[in-house]
Amino acid sequence: MDELLLSEIKISVRGLLTDDQYDGILIDEAANWVVLDLFTTYRLRMAESSDTLTALTNATSVNFPSDMLTRLEWYLTSPTKMDMKRYYVEYGDFMRNYSDFATATASRAREWTDFGKAARFASPLNANHSWSIDYLRYPALMESDTDACEISKAYSELISKLTLARIMEINEDYAEAQQERKNAAPLVTTFVRNEGRGGGKTGPTIMRTNRGQVGGYRADRDF
Repeated sequence: MDELLLSEIKISVRGLLTDDQYDGILIDEAANWVVLDLFTTYRLRMAESSDTLTALTNATSVNFPSDMLTRLEWYLTSPTKMDMKRYYVEYGDFMRNYSDFATATASRAREWTDFGKAARFASPLNANHSWSIDYLRYPALMESDTDACEISKAYSELISKLTLARIMEINEDYAEAQQERKNAAPLVTTFVRNEGRGGGKTGPTIMRTNRGQVGGYRADRDF
């Protein structure tokens, strides 16, 4: 399916507004918000990504991918194989039990916790380590008219209607926005049925939360 460009979203939304001079910056903001909301509300296959993480000997942490929204699976692949989520420790408990993490005797990665956008280990690493991670990612931001939307042109009506609703909410036209969201609801159901993971489930995915928000976005953790 052809890409849906930001310029095309603007044309469509201005058509719905019957105002071909409507503020393009506001449309950009609303369209990006709509895509982000779909990515963070539903478990979408298009949001699934993988990466390889590495850390050198004596490291006490490893950074997660910068576009990571939610971890799915995380496995140590070298110097041995291990399912990392089995050894996750909540931050408060970790700091009580491993307050000397930076000066402890070096060892293989095992107990760990979240700290910022990284994993912190209970001790420095005793060798170079590698991991494989599967995760849900944030969508790419649309900034110029030639940028492609993460959602394909097959769902252009959905994006246009939800963008219109978001613009109305920004303008505090809440009754009109609610009606537009009601009109878009069947399109959302179709989109999630086709693009979501979970055997046709169309409701939002409820994820156990991490310790708050990162960069203004929800920082969810699936384990």
